[in-house]
Amino acid sequence: MDMRVDREFVRRLRLDKSWSQEKLADEAGVSLRTVQRVEADGVAAHRSCRAIAKALGVDPAELRHRGAPNPQPMTQSARSLEIASPWGFALLRTAQALLVSVLWLLMALVALNAFIVLIGGIFFWEYANVPDLRAPQAAGGGILSAAVLALFFLGLRWVYRAVKRTKIVRVGAGELAVE
Repeated sequence: MDMRVDREFVRRLRLDKSWSQEKLADEAGVSLRTVQRVEADGVAAHRSCRAIAKALGVDPAELRHRGAPNPQPMTQSARSLEIASPWGFALLRTAQALLVSVLWLLMALVALNAFIVLIGGIFFWEYANVPDLRAPQAAGGGILSAAVLALFFLGLRWVYRAVKRTKIVRVGAGELAVE
């Protein structure tokens, strides 16, 4: 069942965050067409209304009625940290950026190492002149090592994505300090 929403309020909240309609649709987990329909016609399903309200950080009831000039944010997300100290905020943001950079570098090195190990086993067999080493043994060692490195790479990628998605919010600074 569809419900009426205040389309201008939704549009103003989206623009206050400097989001495009596509970004709001991604954050809310709804289609772009749903966001377009909400802003054009002021009509949305209950589930879409709740998802859009959560993405915009307001209570769903505020979308149905004319919202307050400064909507109160909803509860803290599981992937966000609220920091009151400006120094703590700066320190955590710097540490997050450094950790993301280091993880990216490690992932690149692991991927390069896996390629070298995989190809290196074949070249080692061909040019090493080791009497008891056969091609399948050399290639098998390279493939096994590359598989272990691929698993390590996937673990690093998971940590990288978790760190990158964590939002650090400075309490009392408004939307300008959210990253």
